[in-house]
Amino acid sequence: MVDYLTEALPDIWMPEAIPQLDSFTNSMMMGENGFNFFSLENLGGQTAPNIESLDQEEQQQSRNGHNQPENLRSVQGRSESNTIDAPSEVVDDLIDMYFRRIQVFLPLFHKPTFHHKYVSRTGLAGYTDLEKDSQFVLYGMMALSARFSNLSYFDGISLKERGSPFSRKAQMIYRETVQGFEPHVPTLKWLQGCILLVYYNQSCRPAVGCDLMSATCTRFAYSLGLHRIDEDSCEKGIYPRPSSEEWICKEEQRRAWWSVWELDAFDSISSRRPFSIDKHRMCVFLPVSDEVWFSGIPIESAVLNTDILKCWKSLRDSENRDERAWFLISNFIAVQALELCQQKHIHTRTITDVETVVSCFSLLFHEKFGGSANQPLFDEQNYAKSNWLTLTRLMIQGGHIATRMLSRRASNKPTESNQAYTPSVSVSPAASSSVTTNMSAAIASTSIEDYIQPATEAFRIYQSWSPEFIGFCPPPMVCIITGPAAIMLRFARHLRRISNAGDNPLSPSIQEDLLILILSKFARYWNIGLLLLDFVRAF
Repeated sequence: MVDYLTEALPDIWMPEAIPQLDSFTNSMMMGENGFNFFSLENLGGQTAPNIESLDQEEQQQSRNGHNQPENLRSVQGRSESNTIDAPSEVVDDLIDMYFRRIQVFLPLFHKPTFHHKYVSRTGLAGYTDLEKDSQFVLYGMMALSARFSNLSYFDGISLKERGSPFSRKAQMIYRETVQGFEPHVPTLKWLQGCILLVYYNQSCRPAVGCDLMSATCTRFAYSLGLHRIDEDSCEKGIYPRPSSEEWICKEEQRRAWWSVWELDAFDSISSRRPFSIDKHRMCVFLPVSDEVWFSGIPIESAVLNTDILKCWKSLRDSENRDERAWFLISNFIAVQALELCQQKHIHTRTITDVETVVSCFSLLFHEKFGGSANQPLFDEQNYAKSNWLTLTRLMIQGGHIATRMLSRRASNKPTESNQAYTPSVSVSPAASSSVTTNMSAAIASTSIEDYIQPATEAFRIYQSWSPEFIGFCPPPMVCIITGPAAIMLRFARHLRRISNAGDNPLSPSIQEDLLILILSKFARYWNIGLLLLDFVRAF
């Protein structure tokens, strides 16, 4: 019914196009090249966004303008001047909502500078006569934050639809500038606008592997030299002592880089395609906390050591205790483990090394954060930090699961390949397509008992998560809830068979109920959460 209404009545039901569930479901279970951590398929039957289809969408929205309040329709139309087509009080509210709800997981902007430049300058003039890249950024921010607004301006519009008009306006500006014929030189502000739009597409219009804007962000970041911001410091082995203004500007560049890295990592793992970013050719300090950044007082950080054996201790000797910085390290480790799953030849030593790295990082992480990691405090002031701590712990368990799957794949080799003198897990060239078959067999033959420890720990983490703040996590991270190859869901189904022995076999286990309730929190605001929720219910 959801699929039917989405296709037949897109303007009334869900303007943010949703892919078909079947393709999504298949990819969640097993991709063409093996299992995935984020587990999104390159959606069958869905083409990449193009100018013609977007124009048709805008025309359809215009014809059906009665489905939206009058004050939202103007956002879809073209404007000759660079003006935000919304009342100033609405723009003010959505900017404030961005820094309250979106900046916590997409920390791109220096709030004091941003407010001074945009909010305090508007006065009676409103958001008029803006530079085009400023207009682009503001529409991107509004597209993401509108779903959290309580203004009467959005009465009668579902939460997930409120950002659609602003995203279409941002998309139109992007097409006119980047895909059109306007002279354009990449700037940091323009890159930030692109990041916002890509993040919107990933979260609200999931088309993994089809959104070419992610690659555009990577190209712009390289053009701006963001991959080597701290190259001089790395070569000299010292942390610079910049002025407050210089440090604030550089930290904004670093945050843009790490956001691009996250977009590329998610897109590459979920679509099983090569990374656009070369991990061996980046030298960027990990970000510090918003509180420190906004204060303007520089503190030392450290670069992410991309050597898999050393990455876990990148911040061991640093005074940087930003929870997101530590999450980025856990994300990097998980991504490396998942990348191994796409390779035909894997040395057993490598599998052991990665497994040890996951354990080392876990020990160091808990040593640094102590009780706050296991018993995070959730309130309006602390929920962002606590969410990062929770996601880091889930990434650690995901890393353990991935390495156990790799070990299972190694144990499924033919007998002669298991000789002590053979140091790698390999697939013959004649059977190159058997990577998927090997991993499928590994998972199929795996006893769920092999994953009881990480799965049980993951469910303990779920139980400590405050329901009020689950929905304020990074939307793409909803995919780690079910774990690599949906192991968490498989584990919950395993417990159903145990708890329902002799009773109704269709009655879900309490663990399944918990998964569905958590996913429902994401689905309230983000279509990517709705897709995953539908998958779990249909599993």
